[in-house]
Amino acid sequence: IALASDKGERTFYATGFGGSRLLESDNTEFSEEKKIKINTMSLAQFMRENSINYVDILKVDIEQGENEVFNASDFKDVAGKIGCIIGEHLEGVDSLLQGFGFIPENHGVNTLYKRNA
Repeated sequence: IALASDKGERTFYATGFGGSRLLESDNTEFSEEKKIKINTMSLAQFMRENSINYVDILKVDIEQGENEVFNASDFKDVAGKIGCIIGEHLEGVDSLLQGFGFIPENHGVNTLYKRNA
């Protein structure tokens, strides 16, 4: 399973090291032999299906996929069930996370978003 904006099937480009990522269906930039089909779901769907009521720390490193995961239409359903989020490339969702009550702290290449107390 890979986190995405919703439940479905996508193509994953598997490099075996940094740079692996979900691809849009019409992407021809990457070699075919490293593409595999995988199932996807949103973070809210994953939490619901696995009976996860609260996440203390959510560490994300999803190679530029952070915008898709946090902009999912149902992220609002679980934002209050996450204590903090840490990851790279979160600048694209900074205002969204702050709108859900997360306060950003920069830690080198990572940003830590803690919930308002």
